[in-house]
Amino acid sequence: MQLKAAGWRTVRIVTDHGWLLMPGGFALVSLPASVTETHWSRAAVLSPGAAAELPWLPWHWDASVRIAVPPGAEAFRAGDVYSHGGLSPQECVTPDITIGGAGETTSAGARIVSVVWRRLRLAVELAGKLEGCSVEVRRVANDGATRLGGPSAIEGTTAKYVMSDEVDEGEPVHVVLLDRHGGVVASSATAVGERA
Repeated sequence: MQLKAAGWRTVRIVTDHGWLLMPGGFALVSLPASVTETHWSRAAVLSPGAAAELPWLPWHWDASVRIAVPPGAEAFRAGDVYSHGGLSPQECVTPDITIGGAGETTSAGARIVSVVWRRLRLAVELAGKLEGCSVEVRRVANDGATRLGGPSAIEGTTAKYVMSDEVDEGEPVHVVLLDRHGGVVASSATAVGERA
């Protein structure tokens, strides 16, 4: 409420991942030391070639490393009541909360009206509340890592975009309208240089 009183129209809260607290302790899951290289309360690195009767996943940075996880709210160590790790929603979901009064969404009603190509030049006509919005061209609409070039600012209700000559005419892409937080408001499938 103090931020609102100071003039902030919208507040965005993004937190780190969470943890589990189990008063009385986690239920113990048996994991023989012979199948692990190391273990913590809610995760264990399996030895190469070891057979484990528990769910496991490849480590993101090295798929040859296998991480075993206890099911549910259980642990590999007895007596623990608080722990990070595992596959609980608390550990895997990063909350992203935007707080603002009704009608304060700056991108309300924002949409893509038309996409017009002139070879590698793109003009995007927009409508709605566009404050803080930008336009990107992506190979996959909901994946910012597939962006082609930088975001384009919007002047009035038009965004202009010049594609790199590294992109071939006819390549399928998505024109994406983003809100001030980088969330996708609207997208339109097209092809580079497509003629109406």
